[in-house]
Amino acid sequence: DISNPDILRFDWSFTWLNHVRQFIVRNVNFNSVPCDSWPEMKSIELLDISNNQLRDSYIYNPLCDTKNALHKLDTFNVSRNRLTSLSDLASLTKDFVKLTTIDMSHNQLGNMGNRVCNWRQSITKVIAHHNSLSSDSFKCLPTSVSFLDLSYSSLDQLDMNYFNEASNLTELLLSGNKIKFIPSGWRNPYLRTLALDGNSFGLVSMTSFKDMPSLRVLTAGNNPYHCICDLYTFIQETTSKGKVTITDWPNNYKCYHPERLLNTMVSQYFPGHLTCNITLVVIISVSTTAVVVLGLMLLCYIFHVPWYIKATYQIIRAKYRAHKEGSGQAVDYTFHAFISYSHADADWVRNLLLPCLENSKPPYRLCIHERDFIPGKWIIDNIIENIENSRK
Repeated sequence: DISNPDILRFDWSFTWLNHVRQFIVRNVNFNSVPCDSWPEMKSIELLDISNNQLRDSYIYNPLCDTKNALHKLDTFNVSRNRLTSLSDLASLTKDFVKLTTIDMSHNQLGNMGNRVCNWRQSITKVIAHHNSLSSDSFKCLPTSVSFLDLSYSSLDQLDMNYFNEASNLTELLLSGNKIKFIPSGWRNPYLRTLALDGNSFGLVSMTSFKDMPSLRVLTAGNNPYHCICDLYTFIQETTSKGKVTITDWPNNYKCYHPERLLNTMVSQYFPGHLTCNITLVVIISVSTTAVVVLGLMLLCYIFHVPWYIKATYQIIRAKYRAHKEGSGQAVDYTFHAFISYSHADADWVRNLLLPCLENSKPPYRLCIHERDFIPGKWIIDNIIENIENSRK
């Protein structure tokens, strides 16, 4: 464990490294790895060079022979340095055949263009929090991992292609980023632990984690939640069934939207059973509509509304016929006029009106119900049919 800044006093032949299994050079402003040192580190299982001044070119020199070095290395810690290139780090470790854990937190790592990153498939744990990553950076992360910590790395969105490839992932930490939404179709069959607290998304529902059947622990507080039915249903289903444990519930869950609920605890948000139960709303709506329709049909039957509609239709047709006559189109009618009269006036119609008009020169053909209606036919149909067959 070298914590003495006077590291230059050590033998620069590095032969003293041959049998060292755990080598720690921490907090000594260490900023260079001589090529001669790599071949001597044959027995090292843990290499910790954290909290120094290492840059990409200081630690990775393509001219150095690292193929026969660190074949027993299991854990590699380069945290708290000044590294920026994920691809250089991948190239450095590609020959570390037993490497399982790498800690590269507290650097300035990000994606360097379209450079290829070939990581060892033996790597199962990656600690990369407090970096400067973007969604493109996922193209340069190892996909063999079961544990991945990308907390506080300025991520604003996720790359679903990466998570489709990282199928062995069981624990994912994304706390303290700027993720604005939970992507649809996020599939991780073995993921058990997920941390999403301190991000920027406000919408969450039952479908958000439906493709994570193994999820058991969720941390998602300190987000600007929209207190709507989807969130209420998700919280109720999650807390009641107990399949997923929300570790920071309820203290870290507050409403951000709508404005009237600002800073209200999500646990105190109760929108009402009717508001959020879509099935019940549909049933009530359909039932109410059916009752109203049946009621209207009954009223129409009682008050002969169909007859009035038919009569209105015939009046409109009569006006249309009159319009055609005015335009010179000849129409042949059975009667010149249909006489509508009260029973009290029946004698006057039969004894005075009909003889006067039907015996004139030329005579008028008139329709009255007592004489011209077809026996046995519904009276309303008789009226409509004869009105249609009359010019006036």
